[in-house]
Amino acid sequence: MMKYRHPNMKKSYALENLAESEITDSESAAHSLYSFLAAEYNEEFHRMRNILLTLAEAERTQYIKAIQDEEEAYKYSIVRLYMNRLPVMSIAAYDYSVCIMRSQEATAAGYISKEESTEFQIQAARKSQETFSNWSEYIVSYTAGVQFGSINTKEDAMEYMAHQEDSITKLLTARHSPLLTVDWNTDLSHY
Repeated sequence: MMKYRHPNMKKSYALENLAESEITDSESAAHSLYSFLAAEYNEEFHRMRNILLTLAEAERTQYIKAIQDEEEAYKYSIVRLYMNRLPVMSIAAYDYSVCIMRSQEATAAGYISKEESTEFQIQAARKSQETFSNWSEYIVSYTAGVQFGSINTKEDAMEYMAHQEDSITKLLTARHSPLLTVDWNTDLSHY
């Protein structure tokens, strides 16, 4: 991910994309990047997971149905779906991936220097290696995180998964997949 550069990474694209996340200057960019390094979406996932763990299965269904806010109810449904299927750090791969992407956008927008961006990316990559054992764990965590962190409805999630299923399968199994050619434990000390 650190080597990948988005083909449309022009300043106008980066500014527009960052503005959608209320990142409009150096200060908001740094705050956002530190939040992703701290895996704040993962913390929210765990907070919701801990609530659901205190309930019996039937009570979980009723609890989620009783939530008035549609987005919050959707998030709880994603937590329920993945809560027993993910490693301890659950969806942290999403946080770390977004940190890398946002740091590249923040550089293109002129909010942070290339050196600062590289430092955020290295920290995110190292945290990923410390948190996950392999690419498969990372991809599953990222996929669950996308559903939790950037999709707001069940319909959008189903559309995303239908659209991404082939790509995810190829990433995990294709003979020439970068995930099969790049060692998960790649030494990052030279960055």
